[in-house]
Amino acid sequence: MAITEQALLESGFTAKDLNKLRNNIANYGATRDVVIAHLANRFLVNLWVTFAVLALCLIVLVFGSVDSALSGAVAGLFVLAIGWFTVPANLAYKSWRFKRQKLNQPDAR
Repeated sequence: MAITEQALLESGFTAKDLNKLRNNIANYGATRDVVIAHLANRFLVNLWVTFAVLALCLIVLVFGSVDSALSGAVAGLFVLAIGWFTVPANLAYKSWRFKRQKLNQPDAR
């Protein structure tokens, strides 16, 4: 599937977002399809890591001591900060949403 800039604009991407995608493509030599797919996958990975960290914090809070829960929460916040600040969350979410919408759409042939 060849993703066009017009399709991205219709999906909610802004001109600034498209400029960021163009810069990434120019710097790293990928295609727009690959960049969108990678951003969507990175969003899902960050989402799963967030859920895992929250689940671990809850488990430690229930079964561990207060000190363990506090240190686990601080460590979890560091992990989440690294994960979410290394990925452009806004672009990743829009890419995931675009990919999901396009996959659920029947082919217009």
